[in-house]
Amino acid sequence: MILDEPTEGIQPNLVAAIKDVLAAFRGRISLLLVEQYLDFAISLSDAFVVLSRGSVVEGGRTESSTRELLTRYIAI
Repeated sequence: MILDEPTEGIQPNLVAAIKDVLAAFRGRISLLLVEQYLDFAISLSDAFVVLSRGSVVEGGRTESSTRELLTRYIAI
């Protein structure tokens, strides 16, 4: 399943419900998630890729990454 920013413009209580539904599918389907909400993405991911201007700048297993590493590329 491919999801492009499923939390964009969604109320926080609905974000939690979306997370619960996707977590229920964990291990049964593959999920490609494009997301800017870091906590949501981390909670559902096994691996990650960070793109900057179309190039891969970081990637690996989620459990081996740090919040500092991932937030280095986030601009708000």
